[in-house]
Amino acid sequence: MFGGGITERHEKLRAEVRAFAEKEVAPRIARMETSGVVERDLAWEIARRGWIGVTIDSAYGGMGAGHVAKVVLIEELARVCAAMGAAAQASQLPVAMIDNFGSEEQKRRWLPPIAAGEIMPTIDVTEEVSGSQIGGMQGRARRLRGGWVLNAVKTHVGNSHLANLHCIVLRTADSGPGSLSAFLVESKRDGVSVRPHVPAMGLAGFSFGTVVFEDVWVPEENLLGAVGDGRDVADSASVLNGRANLGAVSLGVHRATVESTLAFAAERKRYGRPLSELGTVEQRLGQMVSNLMTAQTVLYLAADMQDPGGAV
Repeated sequence: MFGGGITERHEKLRAEVRAFAEKEVAPRIARMETSGVVERDLAWEIARRGWIGVTIDSAYGGMGAGHVAKVVLIEELARVCAAMGAAAQASQLPVAMIDNFGSEEQKRRWLPPIAAGEIMPTIDVTEEVSGSQIGGMQGRARRLRGGWVLNAVKTHVGNSHLANLHCIVLRTADSGPGSLSAFLVESKRDGVSVRPHVPAMGLAGFSFGTVVFEDVWVPEENLLGAVGDGRDVADSASVLNGRANLGAVSLGVHRATVESTLAFAAERKRYGRPLSELGTVEQRLGQMVSNLMTAQTVLYLAADMQDPGGAV
């Protein structure tokens, strides 16, 4: 049972996001699919509306609306365009890293401009050699001149061509549970570059590329958490928050598929009746709706458990 459940505030947010997606995003989908270019304006508009900061506490200028609201937001964007749902959730991941491990000074420095849509962060963890196996990463950071020098090539970075703040995890020791550490790196720093965007199958319009860090120096204050906290920092984003985020993208696509199928079956006729009234078709449609409701219940329950006072 939901602890907080869907509230009037959630429904108001759903209506707001759905209106934006149908009016502003839907007309651009054909261009995204044919050109494959990164849809920069839409992604930044999502940020400017404060939606990247949906879980950021109001004390730092965020919406303070929680994880259920985050799922509502991502689902509604993905219902119209999976790429825009992916763009929103990709920059919400590093918010969790800063929120969970950032010092008070780091939170006050970075969270307000993220909430205001002035900074779009991203998470840089995956490498070509290790993939999603974080323990196998090769990128390194070493101490130098009161700070750190970073060297790495990070792949499959969401919003790579849009981000102006990278939350990166690197190796600071050869092995062991405390061998990884996390850093906040501004995109304007010398040595940070992004390889040209390469369109890939699916999610047309979404920036999902390679970021190179070559002898990038950052001060000690850009260390996120303590030395050795890197795995926990990454897990706080990709596991604790990321699974629900990706679930919301999938749920949005699932909902759109079911809605389109139901509309088609109601409109198309066979044997003098709508397809939806034919026994075998009706049965399959019912199963589709049932699967959608099950997925929705599980996802929203998981998100609700992350909110204060949520289900346990």
